[in-house]
Amino acid sequence: MNKIFIETDAARMQSLYCSSFFSCLVWSSSDNLYDTDTVHWSGSPLPFHGLVDIDNKQTYRFLGGQPANVPTLVQKKLVVQPWRTIYTFATPDNTVELVVIFSQPTAIEDPYTYITFAVRTLDQQNHNVRVYFDHGPNVGINDKGEKVYWNRTNGDNIVLTMSAYDQVPFDIRGDATRNNWGYAYLISGNTSITTGYQAFGDDLRNAFSNHQTMPSDDTQKPRHADVRAPASAFVLNLGAVSTHTISSYVVFLYDDVYSVMYFGEWQVPYWRARLNNNVTSLINEAVSQYNSNIFDITASNELVRTMLTNTGGQQYDALGSLVTRQVTGGMTKTWSTKFNRSQAYIKEISSSGNIHTVDILFPSSPYFLWLYPELLRDHLVSTLSYVNNDTGATYGLAFGPHDL
Repeated sequence: MNKIFIETDAARMQSLYCSSFFSCLVWSSSDNLYDTDTVHWSGSPLPFHGLVDIDNKQTYRFLGGQPANVPTLVQKKLVVQPWRTIYTFATPDNTVELVVIFSQPTAIEDPYTYITFAVRTLDQQNHNVRVYFDHGPNVGINDKGEKVYWNRTNGDNIVLTMSAYDQVPFDIRGDATRNNWGYAYLISGNTSITTGYQAFGDDLRNAFSNHQTMPSDDTQKPRHADVRAPASAFVLNLGAVSTHTISSYVVFLYDDVYSVMYFGEWQVPYWRARLNNNVTSLINEAVSQYNSNIFDITASNELVRTMLTNTGGQQYDALGSLVTRQVTGGMTKTWSTKFNRSQAYIKEISSSGNIHTVDILFPSSPYFLWLYPELLRDHLVSTLSYVNNDTGATYGLAFGPHDL
């Protein structure tokens, strides 16, 4: 199996996917995951942070650039698979290994990413390990001056929610803009070892790094995102770790509520039609189906990468894996109540804010024909309905459209 897990020297790698039109097409733009904070494809900040504490004595940073005074783990390897990105780290003294895995369900309409933390010791000793993971307020806003709001629910799952306070879907225009509507959810289904926090991000990270009591939840809300920037954070207490790997995970999910305005129709994400607009059902599904989804992701990766390798060798395999991450991260699937059907759209960067340009629809079509033929139909019907004057807008040109 290892023969199809090849490394990549891609310096700019997508990690989290939810919807191409909102803020969470998250990139790591550095060689190492801890060199700089993660960003939106346009380069605007979308920081996620990760820390690990060993034996309540030493803290290391593995994701993002903050706190800058905390030493980093050593990134040993980066592996890119079609539906998974894997980072392997070790402590500088090579006593503990941490593997961080970002997994994207193969069902493209699922707007969430699993982040799995797998730890083992390398020195034949036991070590107590805690993992910290957070995201800031930028995931749900377009401008840092906007107000944000946050809350939590505790039950079978711990759910930390963060969003823009004033939400008007489709009220902004432009190419490098981000959604400032919808809701970001950080979710843990393993409540016995996970504690959630929502407070000033610097305070949370500093408290964890210095082995101090974590701050209580911040109740000064709503407030501007750049004023004591709040964060949603989880601390996972993995306990005594040996040479046998111990792992746990969190889920990052973004519900954009409305994904696309198609000639006046506000189209919801496809999952909302399937689950009767119930985001709690989606959250429960993401947690309850973790094991089956991970099995499917693993099997699909092995199948696709074997086919790619047998066709064109390891370089073709690497290219196909990167293409999969790019294409699936750049599209969204919606439900049209007006036409009673699913539709799909793909986003081109630096395109005056347009979507579904033929510049990317055409070259991506072989990928969809190969792995998702029904999605190619959903893509084409969005454009062909426009050309056929089914949308209420008269096309009337002698040539085909360039975009929607």
